[in-house]
Amino acid sequence: MPQQPFLARLVPHTSNTLRVLTARDEEGWFLIGSALKLGTSQSWPVDHPLRAGISVSVDCASGRRLSPRFIPGERDEPELTAHPETSIVFQGRQLPHWDEVLALLDTRHRLMPSVLYAGWNFLMTAHRVCVIEGNEKPGLGLLQVHGPLVTDPRTETFYRRCGVFD
Repeated sequence: MPQQPFLARLVPHTSNTLRVLTARDEEGWFLIGSALKLGTSQSWPVDHPLRAGISVSVDCASGRRLSPRFIPGERDEPELTAHPETSIVFQGRQLPHWDEVLALLDTRHRLMPSVLYAGWNFLMTAHRVCVIEGNEKPGLGLLQVHGPLVTDPRTETFYRRCGVFD
């Protein structure tokens, strides 16, 4: 499926997908973290950072791309400001279709009220966002590489209630 034009120029040989981690508490659903997964020639045919791809944190409030990184231990590279192969700068750019991603998450959470915690994967095309999947036991590495997830009090409370840590 053809991806959104900027993402296709950024990394033309892999589909570049978005991971969004959500949770539900007594107030409703909320965003814990988000990262754009970008491929490289070494990660081909996938975009996953654990296979030499890149994880780019996405600000949950604005949908802007922030700090790109390789997963530590996977590649010893300095912090990135541009894609290492295409030299396209992506730091600070608005993620395409961010409002549509939020609307799709809202719909999914209303349709599936029993889902308390999920990692959602999306593909952005030129005109829309496609939901690839939702995982109730998502991997956290590509989000945590950018910093701890529990800096937000609501997230910390959620994890404590779930017994993740005490």
